[in-house]
Amino acid sequence: MRGTHRFFLTERSLYLLVLEDRRQDDRSIYDWIKTIRNRGGDSPVIVVINKSDEGKHDLRLDENTLQTTYSNIVGFLRTSCNPTDWASASIERLRQKIVDVITQHENLKHVRDPIPANWLRIKSRVRELAHQRAVLPHPEFIAICKEELADGSEPIAEENEQRALLRLLHELGAIVAHGLERDAPAARREINLLDPNWLTGAVYQILDKARSVEQEGEFLRGQLVDWLDPGSYPPERHEFILDMMQDQDIGLCFRLAMSREERYLIPEALPANSRFFGKWPEDSLRFRYVYNYLPPGLIPRFIVQSHGNLKQKSRWWTGAFLEASNCEVLVLADPDRRHVDLQVTGAPALRRAALNVVLTHLEVVHQLHPEAEAVAFVPLPDHPEAHVSYEHLLRLERLQGPTFPYFPDGADRSYLVRELLEGVRRRDDIPLSMTKPHVVILVHGIRTRALWQNEIRKSLQANGFIVQPTNYGYFDVVRFLFPHHLLANSIINEVTRQIRITRSINGDADYSIIAHSFGTFVVSKLLKNHTDLEFNKIIFGGSVVPRKFPLEDYRKHFTGDLINEVGTRDFWPVMAEVVTFGYGSSGTYGFRRPPIRDRWHNGKAHSDFLNEEFCEKYWAPLLCRGEVIDDDERAEPPPWWLSAISILQIRFVVLLIVAIIFLRDWLASAWSALGSG
Repeated sequence: MRGTHRFFLTERSLYLLVLEDRRQDDRSIYDWIKTIRNRGGDSPVIVVINKSDEGKHDLRLDENTLQTTYSNIVGFLRTSCNPTDWASASIERLRQKIVDVITQHENLKHVRDPIPANWLRIKSRVRELAHQRAVLPHPEFIAICKEELADGSEPIAEENEQRALLRLLHELGAIVAHGLERDAPAARREINLLDPNWLTGAVYQILDKARSVEQEGEFLRGQLVDWLDPGSYPPERHEFILDMMQDQDIGLCFRLAMSREERYLIPEALPANSRFFGKWPEDSLRFRYVYNYLPPGLIPRFIVQSHGNLKQKSRWWTGAFLEASNCEVLVLADPDRRHVDLQVTGAPALRRAALNVVLTHLEVVHQLHPEAEAVAFVPLPDHPEAHVSYEHLLRLERLQGPTFPYFPDGADRSYLVRELLEGVRRRDDIPLSMTKPHVVILVHGIRTRALWQNEIRKSLQANGFIVQPTNYGYFDVVRFLFPHHLLANSIINEVTRQIRITRSINGDADYSIIAHSFGTFVVSKLLKNHTDLEFNKIIFGGSVVPRKFPLEDYRKHFTGDLINEVGTRDFWPVMAEVVTFGYGSSGTYGFRRPPIRDRWHNGKAHSDFLNEEFCEKYWAPLLCRGEVIDDDERAEPPPWWLSAISILQIRFVVLLIVAIIFLRDWLASAWSALGSG
């Protein structure tokens, strides 16, 4: 049970890694060296191959490569304990190697530091006590420090010096002190161990009992009275044992929150057989970690870390079911392939949030096991046995863009980078502009059911945004012709109401707007009349806002330049300007002044911006990273006939026609009334 190694594997130590020559296929050296490097840092290691009777070499190791890879290995020695001259000589060679390392190795120079006489006196006293008992209560250690002896050595009365001595004895291995930190729990500070096996012995006894079929890894605190020898482990020591088993760095057990009694779970003691989870949905969101070394206790440690999300009675030695963000998550380890697979099922919009909750727990465990060298992969959606490096996908997205087609090894087809990253993107990998939720609000134009909003929504959601369309129904030409009247104002008020509802739902998020056609007019009025609303980015397409509208007066209500997408074949803004009152042709000719950035697109008509390809190329980089993709280098001039229409003031002709029609109808009505009279 390697979780107990943290009880006694420390830095500034000399390690002897003992292997058996008779086990010709023993590969455990690699696992053990990684564990020592994780727990003991750069402490020197002597690899001892025992049972090498008369110098035989059944276990053959590539010693040069091992020492190159793990520079803390200081030597390989073969030994034997047989009653032969060769065996005696081998033990003597080992003894001399130990002395040489202790007296010469740079990382053990603290062993050679001079120690004050009174410190040596206490060290000797502690060594004497170690032959008599396993535990030294901290008050007794303090009393030993304060003793005055006949040899004239000064007592150690100052608290900081007592703590420094305790730390030194801990590093020298004379004592095991788990409560050295000032904020350590009281139970831990009160006990120092003279025999590290005292604690591991208790843990092993608890583990053996908890492994029984009836227990399934669970136990009550009251059961420790029956499980542990009261002579070695009196009840007053049980709190210390449980506290150490729950230590954040060790994580051998945790208390079950829903139990009225003091009940604990030891994942190390869970049954090996998996719980039945049936056929998991094929459309599950999937993520995978592949390990250079998969520690046997990694999943049990993960169960401790994530116990707040565990489903009841849904854990076993190599896996668990969890609940997060109203989704179910299956975590399953494959020791043979050194994989840990995660599958998430539930509402598609919530799956990424659930995955992030579980990955956060798992990454805490990875930090405790750096020797595992976990690497993240994304399984292919329709071929999950194959996978692609998550970091490689992020690089492709950064260098080639989210719509770059990628053909992974083992795949039957190519995938867009966005398609593979969709749903699995980690919070830390979201661009800086999206460190908190980012809501993009869509505002449509007239004479449309705004079906384009669905295509844009899918594209932006794949990039990690929350997308909220607005809808004011079908807005006809009659109401469009008179924007200053109550008919148009009611639409502006309705969109404002929906935006406020969106903000109340999403709270402290960033908010941006993409508006098209008449929607740009609505947003301009919103900025003018509702100055309490602020936005991150504002994007106009097919704008009918007058070019002289004072957007600069509302500059503090949005970040950066307002982006105005200008289509050189978009004639509708010109028609809106010359036929009606209150609109402009900024969607055709641009604003051409700050704080607006006109982006020109040759050959684009009124609605040519409203598709996934345009969104991925221009809007996603702007909203994600604040990156403004360059427009066409030289804007082509508008058609001659469009320029001609711009000169004419057709709206006055329209008013004259309307007046003539009205006068005609009035005269006809009056003449009819006179005739009947």
